[in-house]
Amino acid sequence: MSLYDGLKDAIKFAKNAGYIEIMQKLIDVQQQVHNVQSENQKLREENEALKNRIDSEKELRIFEGFLYNIKADLHNRGPFCQSCWEEPSKAH
Repeated sequence: MSLYDGLKDAIKFAKNAGYIEIMQKLIDVQQQVHNVQSENQKLREENEALKNRIDSEKELRIFEGFLYNIKADLHNRGPFCQSCWEEPSKAH
């Protein structure tokens, strides 16, 4: 049983038993759990994006002032200027 499911069960119990204050507190905790889970998911996605960027930067080489992606196919290898590489919509 997940934390969220446990809270839902506790809210049902409090409601059926007539414990309005407990039910309200549990609803508040449930909302906080939801907020933490949402933030956690957002941070995981951001972390994955940063890992991908680090991995792609490991594949870069500088030659005569331009960046080249040594792992890309010939069409997408470069050259890229620094500002184009930092703005993914320009370079990829």
